Amino acid sequence: MFISTIERDPKATHIHEARKAPEKWTKERAEQLLRIADNCWFQSLPSSIQRSIIERSRIITLRRNALLCRADDPADGLYAVLEGDIRAYARGEDGEAIFYRSLGPGAWTGITPILNRSPKRLTTLRAHSQAAVLFLPRAEVEAIAADRDGLAALVDLLCIVNRDTARMAMDGRSDATVRTARSLLRLVKAHGRRSDDYAELEIRLSQADLASLVGVSRQYMNELIARWEKDAILQWRSSGRHLVNWRALCAMLSPADMEWFQRPGWV
Repeated sequence: MFISTIERDPKATHIHEARKAPEKWTKERAEQLLRIADNCWFQSLPSSIQRSIIERSRIITLRRNALLCRADDPADGLYAVLEGDIRAYARGEDGEAIFYRSLGPGAWTGITPILNRSPKRLTTLRAHSQAAVLFLPRAEVEAIAADRDGLAALVDLLCIVNRDTARMAMDGRSDATVRTARSLLRLVKAHGRRSDDYAELEIRLSQADLASLVGVSRQYMNELIARWEKDAILQWRSSGRHLVNWRALCAMLSPADMEWFQRPGWV
């Protein structure tokens, strides 16, 4: 669980840009990544709409822990993750920021408040590592939506987001062990480097992080991780870049879950 302590400076932008990464991100490189990323939306768009999105966007690089946007900030555009671990936080009952999602390369976020004509964002986004995103300003999203084909493409993205949100909501009714398996497999899809039965998570993940994703106590997660290490389902590393037996986790899933995991989709 993360509690934000950064005070708002009304004269400053809410986006904290970092120095250029050693391997510079360009629009051409961003377009190539988004065309091959494990995400079914951008790949499915007509090439004319893909080019329009890329040409109207700009690239933002972020330092670790940089704030991208806050919940209740103006809904000023659409983000696509290019690199790094962008984490989404919801506001809890006491105002605390609860970590519930890690967005990996190829993930898009921010479409709901724009198509819903909401002036404010719904979630806080923070870079948990050095990261890069493609930013499409709201005015440019609305310009794309003015065309019928562009609007249809954006509605498709909204449907993907809603489908994924519904899946996560239903996940709360599952057994905590199964929820943990799903959470780890989402991380494998977003940040995993697979080799045979195992995938290495290329992000830093603590037990508290995983407990927050699943919605259980840290003590429960500590006990489950110990049991799964004994069963060779996990190798929990001090670096935080853990090794996950994704095939063993898949064996815990239902056929519907397996269909979700095997097909390209939201990450």
